[in-house]
Amino acid sequence: MNQRTRSVSLVFLVAALALGLGAYAWRFVFKADEAAAVKQAHDNRLISPFRLDEQRADGGWPPFRYVALTVTVGQVRTTLERRAEGWWLTSPVVAPASKTAIESVVSHLEDTKLVATLEEAPDAATLAKYGLDGPAFSVVATAEIGRETRTVRLFGGVENSFDGTVYVRRGDDPTVYSTPGEVRAALARTPDDLRERRVFTVREVDVVRITTRTPDGGSVIERDAQGVWTIAAPFRAPADLQAVVERIGTAGSEKARAFPSDGVEVRRALGFDAPAVDTTLDLADETTVRLRVCRVSTDGGDTWFGLREDEDGAQLAALGPGIAAYGQDAAELVDRKPLRFDAAAVMRVVLRVGTGPELVLERETSAPAEWRVVVPRRAKAKGSVVVGALNKLASLRALKLGEAHPADWGRFGLVSPSRSVSLFGAGGQSLGQLTLGAPVADQPGLFYLRGRLDQVLLADGNDFKGVPFTLAELLDAP
Repeated sequence: MNQRTRSVSLVFLVAALALGLGAYAWRFVFKADEAAAVKQAHDNRLISPFRLDEQRADGGWPPFRYVALTVTVGQVRTTLERRAEGWWLTSPVVAPASKTAIESVVSHLEDTKLVATLEEAPDAATLAKYGLDGPAFSVVATAEIGRETRTVRLFGGVENSFDGTVYVRRGDDPTVYSTPGEVRAALARTPDDLRERRVFTVREVDVVRITTRTPDGGSVIERDAQGVWTIAAPFRAPADLQAVVERIGTAGSEKARAFPSDGVEVRRALGFDAPAVDTTLDLADETTVRLRVCRVSTDGGDTWFGLREDEDGAQLAALGPGIAAYGQDAAELVDRKPLRFDAAAVMRVVLRVGTGPELVLERETSAPAEWRVVVPRRAKAKGSVVVGALNKLASLRALKLGEAHPADWGRFGLVSPSRSVSLFGAGGQSLGQLTLGAPVADQPGLFYLRGRLDQVLLADGNDFKGVPFTLAELLDAP
């Protein structure tokens, strides 16, 4: 073998050794490091409903969701379950859970990482030192992974006064770990902490009838299949959707300040035998919700108590005065919109000032801003002005209600009007007419108004600024 042959052989030998060493490193070093990293990532989770060997090929973990929780703080235990409509407490009371509170609990269970491993084989004295001989709080969480249900447990001890971390143990593992201090605030919650505090919440779209009784009378309002509300008692009149929504929302937005112990004697002492407001909501699914309100007056002021009763049980809470919204006068619900129309459907507008000539506008195309003056002369109109005026009229709402079914509209300047607007759709279909009458005596800035209802309305004259009643407002300067 000559020198050149020996050199080539040596190169191949070195290359083979390098490849072998690389393969060895990959298999026994790099892969080992990778496995150790995966195990560490798994073990460093606060709790894990999945096993280490269930990691997917892409490095992720199998999808899961928590479906039941038992949270114990001291001697107080709360059980919760996930339902189709969200989380509910099932013990010691049956009530909706606070979405914010339960999301905090679940997110901390899913995302929190351990800070450190402290003791792998603690004795009784060590557990006592960390407050884990009788845990300050615990969480038992049941998760669904595929078709399987698994339960994991976490026990919380005292806080480290040096760095604010909290000591914990997991399931049957005796090891003591430390976690971020926020874990205790997120998980150590009582039933009151976990309950939804908006006790009177209902969705307007779910309600078909609201019957309210008060010491001074009561009211009934009803919603038809098209979502239109009508006052059925103590008088009959169209109801304003916005006013109904606001009434439901006002009562529903009040947050409980406390949840007193409930019982027959407690209710009697608070006055629920003769409540200030007694409302029954009939829902579209043929169930009912009863909401009763009492006010207790003391030297320290008034305290409002609400009692909700439905198919899930009863909830008694101390709330704010907004829960009495259902007891307000039915007249406040009367529809105050003088016009109801879709601005995009308007094809022709007729404006008149007093008994003067008409000013007529027509839309040229389907484009909402393409308008033309056709009377008193043909000219291109400012589309933005017309669109702005239509939007203003569509949102117009009277400030006050005047006389209903007046025998003489002339008393309000509504027979020979100072200004009027008539709206028409395709094919000349009338979409509504608005008449602005005389100023209201002793109420500066207010004018009488007549629209689609047989009711005198009072509106702010400023609401009509931007509605073009003259040709100059519609045409560009020459």
